[in-house]
Amino acid sequence: MVKGRRGSGASNLKKRILTKVEDYLKNYFSGNEVLGIATLKDQFGTSRKCAKALIQYFDKGEDDEEVAGEAGRIALGPELNHK
Repeated sequence: MVKGRRGSGASNLKKRILTKVEDYLKNYFSGNEVLGIATLKDQFGTSRKCAKALIQYFDKGEDDEEVAGEAGRIALGPELNHK
């Protein structure tokens, strides 16, 4: 193990995953206005909890709303803004 490089592999993995999700979301919202949590969950083979966290990470939070009272569907604006 090289000293001083601890954790850099995890950091690179996180960046690659977030970039992949961001690219998917940009493409998805170029033709859609509403994203279901299940859609993101199925796309990346992750849990509902993780899919919701990813949506929250990228969302500006200005245009969020539950659609038709369904907690599993979230409307997002066309702009993505991760912290």
